[in-house]
Amino acid sequence: MLVVQNGQNVGFSVPVRSEDAGEDLRAVFFVDQGPGSPGIFQNSQIISASTYSDIMRNVTYTWPVPVLTPAGCHLLTLTVAHLSSFDPKHDSVLQSAKQGDAAIVNWWLNAPATGTPDSTLDNCPTKGAAAK
Repeated sequence: MLVVQNGQNVGFSVPVRSEDAGEDLRAVFFVDQGPGSPGIFQNSQIISASTYSDIMRNVTYTWPVPVLTPAGCHLLTLTVAHLSSFDPKHDSVLQSAKQGDAAIVNWWLNAPATGTPDSTLDNCPTKGAAAK
């Protein structure tokens, strides 16, 4: 869980290991991406091809936190896959047949409204709870 405020810069460094056979990787960040929601694009970057034995590769990104509405709970998603796994018409969207090539990391975000406690997570999904 990350507590974030609009305008804050949040740094990420995520290690990546992959056998690429000469094909570069793409790393894409979205907010609130999920079933029924394409999400809000944040960043896309190319990671040079390497081998599985390369343990020094990272996806690094300094995220300028946008205004997240409504205030409260949001999801930040990083997807990393080979370039050929992304839709050629929308290079930040995985082709459905290629989802097995992707590594996905999620962070829950708490973006409280100004003047509210940092622990307000009222609109976070809860297993088994009815949707609000």
